[in-house]
Amino acid sequence: MKPAFIAAIVLALAVHLTPPCEAKEKTAEITTRANERQPRALTAVLALAIDANQQGPASSNDATQNQTPSGYKPSGWALPLIGIITAGFICWQSWETRKAAQASQKSVKAAERNADILTASERAWVSIKTDMKDYNPVLNRHRFYWQIRNTGKSVAVLISTNARCLIWSGHDTLPETPEFDNATEIKLNGRILAPNEPYQFHGYFEDWIHGTYSHHVINVPIDAGPNSLYLVVFGRVKYRTLGQECESNFVEDYIWVKSEPIPTNGFRPRLEAPSAYSRHS
Repeated sequence: MKPAFIAAIVLALAVHLTPPCEAKEKTAEITTRANERQPRALTAVLALAIDANQQGPASSNDATQNQTPSGYKPSGWALPLIGIITAGFICWQSWETRKAAQASQKSVKAAERNADILTASERAWVSIKTDMKDYNPVLNRHRFYWQIRNTGKSVAVLISTNARCLIWSGHDTLPETPEFDNATEIKLNGRILAPNEPYQFHGYFEDWIHGTYSHHVINVPIDAGPNSLYLVVFGRVKYRTLGQECESNFVEDYIWVKSEPIPTNGFRPRLEAPSAYSRHS
């Protein structure tokens, strides 16, 4: 906007201060430059400027017959008015252009939001959790189980899954991010998981003492502790849906105070765990 506005002012001054013949030349030159910046906004106004410059000397020709060309005085009000109209028109056109650009940006953002909503509603969502509803530590001493299920609308292409069930003190703090054992990772090699279809997997208990992992000896009961049994299990599943690679995580715990009956609610989500243990993407 600024270059065009300056061009309009220069045009007005050039036409106002120069004789007719020179004014025409300057008008043509400034018109060419201005049209490179704002051709639509200035075309009509420049035409008015040229016309006003031509009509001014014609109306006062009789009164200035004895004056030299340097004494020419065109109309005093026409050119300032033209400059004001030019500036106003340029401002209006710039404002309209800005509004159109903003409206276009809003349309693009709205389209992107709609696309994201559509993708989220149609993609696969694979959940993961323990599959030990009726767990009894006295009877089940070797394996733990977990399940994945597709709760979305599209098929999921499975990559891998992994889970660990730790026998721990109940007091050691979990790391900020889950630590998985690559040796126990189950490769699924692109197996398809249809909507509402579940898969079950199993693993083996581990002892976790002061941050150190070790395989639990099968012949030693997991309830061999003196007073309470604390278990924490966490896992993840990696999969692809609609061209995106996604991941779901979970963490649950189990607490049995041996002076009380075995809990019937089994494993429950461990809400105190860091957020990385329940991340979904």
